[in-house]
Amino acid sequence: MNDLIEVNSAMKSEEDEAGFMDQEEIDAIIRTKRKIRDPKACYACHRRKVKCDRNLPCDSCVKRDHPQLCSYERPTKKRKIQLNTATGDEEERSTTGPNVTLPREYVRRLEAEVELLRSKETKDEVESVNGDREGVHAPSTQTGTMHLGSRSVLAYMIGNKRSTADDAMNLLGQNILPNLGLDNETTTYPFVDLWGSNSRTHDVSGLCSAIPEDSLCREFWLTYRDIPCTIYPVVADVRLFGQQMDFMLKARRESVTPVDPERPYGVSQPWLALFFAVMASGCQSTGRAPQERELTSQVYICCSYQALRMSNFMIKPSLETVQAMLIVGNALSYNMNPGVAYILLGMTLRSALAMGLHVRSSWFSEHESFLRLRVWWALAWQDSHFSVCYDRPSSSVLCPSDIPYTRLSSPGQRSYVESMMAIIKLTQEILLERSIHSRIIATVPMMEKYKNEVHRIWKDANPRLRDRSLCNVLQDHLERLALKLHCSYLISEICRPTLQEPRSPGVSPGTQKSPTPCTTSDSATTALRQECTKYLESVVDAYVELLGINKRAARSWVGIQRSIAAAFLLGYHADTRREPRIIRLLTELERGIRDSAIEDTILPNSSTTSTEPLLPTTDSTSQAKEPPTWVQNMTKALNVLGSINAALADGRPPPKGIRSTTIQPTEITGTNESDRWNDPPYNFDARFGNGWTYGGMEDSGAMRYVQPGLWGT
Repeated sequence: MNDLIEVNSAMKSEEDEAGFMDQEEIDAIIRTKRKIRDPKACYACHRRKVKCDRNLPCDSCVKRDHPQLCSYERPTKKRKIQLNTATGDEEERSTTGPNVTLPREYVRRLEAEVELLRSKETKDEVESVNGDREGVHAPSTQTGTMHLGSRSVLAYMIGNKRSTADDAMNLLGQNILPNLGLDNETTTYPFVDLWGSNSRTHDVSGLCSAIPEDSLCREFWLTYRDIPCTIYPVVADVRLFGQQMDFMLKARRESVTPVDPERPYGVSQPWLALFFAVMASGCQSTGRAPQERELTSQVYICCSYQALRMSNFMIKPSLETVQAMLIVGNALSYNMNPGVAYILLGMTLRSALAMGLHVRSSWFSEHESFLRLRVWWALAWQDSHFSVCYDRPSSSVLCPSDIPYTRLSSPGQRSYVESMMAIIKLTQEILLERSIHSRIIATVPMMEKYKNEVHRIWKDANPRLRDRSLCNVLQDHLERLALKLHCSYLISEICRPTLQEPRSPGVSPGTQKSPTPCTTSDSATTALRQECTKYLESVVDAYVELLGINKRAARSWVGIQRSIAAAFLLGYHADTRREPRIIRLLTELERGIRDSAIEDTILPNSSTTSTEPLLPTTDSTSQAKEPPTWVQNMTKALNVLGSINAALADGRPPPKGIRSTTIQPTEITGTNESDRWNDPPYNFDARFGNGWTYGGMEDSGAMRYVQPGLWGT
């Protein structure tokens, strides 16, 4: 009873005490006892009442272009400044109390100045961001202009120059795209209808007459299987394709009736398109004469596309049509028309998406699903490379897919194809990150993360892909060098922002295209910069070794483009241009490319020990063979590379212009090693004028390659 009386008295005393307290004091006590809760959304998302992923900056703020507003602390309310305007000519200024009284005109002038400063800062930020995302519109002799993103090699070379923007425009004025292997070499429509007939039956008969004789079919098929398909495997089931080809050739030998338009020689029209695509790619890697090799491959490309048209591939896409278009695109890149191949890839990608190749479906058997995924990854392979070298958006990154591992596959024993698919998947993650957060600069932890992932993929590969001593056959060496080249190039691409020089105060925001990465420490940035140059050197070293092992495999456009890009970066960067090791490596690359170009232009009966010029142009009795497109493109890059090497040997920075020199006989036949190291840049343009032009298939004699005289009946 006494306890109850004490409680009632205590409550009564608190009520009496509260009665004497102000409302503000009561509210303050309540606020101090309120439980502090972590915010579930940033302030911007809280005010807009939208979903927040609680990152910093969150995805919503990044997408709405105000990541600087993303904060999880509630902003304090601004204190209102009481302005009292005095009447009369004299204005009184009161300094007593917590508030300050200022004249109205003075406050308005301050507000105008602050607003002007804010507008200038916002304008500079917008110009800087737009300059970083603008990229380069480089001149092209075939298409007028071509856009390359701000992360491309060309944009880096322009943004990294220490001079003004005029020097960058001088570099663009040299039409450097062919030197990097990024421009189309011809304007000829690559899918010319060689027959031009409206009769469907006649089209099929004419198409079947272009099938080579059995020995050539097997030669081109085995060459494709051993070289192009080893480096870039598109045909999902190699064994099945060989069996179907043997079946078709046998049916042709035993055929006594006219060709069936729907199933010529017992095969479908989509498979016939795939067959001609394989013939085109295989022919490019043979040891035949350059002109025959190039022109025959172009005829086969036309035949493949003709078969695609007859199969109505846009309405009825199939696994064979997708494979055919991928191989045709790769063959077009080989013929130095990567721009055409890039556009064709877009149509191929839509066909694959329409078929759902990126999805593992229960509608198909396990083996069929495996083949479909293999074809999808072959498409992603080509798409990721185009996206990286041109710095353009990728569509395949939006459709993530599982890697089709074999049953016996395990970490440490991954095959070349499985390792490359892992590299492609990582490349897609990087491209997707860049697409979503296009204004976020790469940080050191992010670059370290991706670099370590490449190292993990490398360690998971089969030992023969990492150790040269374990390679026994040509295929082992090709796979090892291809994996080394792609892994090294990806690491250099990841770490490339560390090579960018910091923006100087005198340089305008729009002049420098690539910003310096946000780093956590100078030592980490220096380490990544050294890693970048190390792996750029590894790219060139892998391609030089590939040239020594098999020059036919070195004709791959991907290998050429990446090695040339790496060589240009090494030659233009200040930290590497004076390294004797780098100079020696670039000289080896120049010599290897020059030797390959010479082999493709030597007359059949010419002797390398002759004292006469190798390819005389003034002697009318000697008909020198014109260089193929591959040689013309490579010699353009060779001229620039030779200029860089000559400048580096003299201790000078790389020149702005390209020095052209006509090759002399001693530059080819000399046996003195020191003389070969000092060779001037090789130039075919001085010998062949405007080079070889390919005006039309019929006019240039292409029809003779589809006659029975060469390929039989």
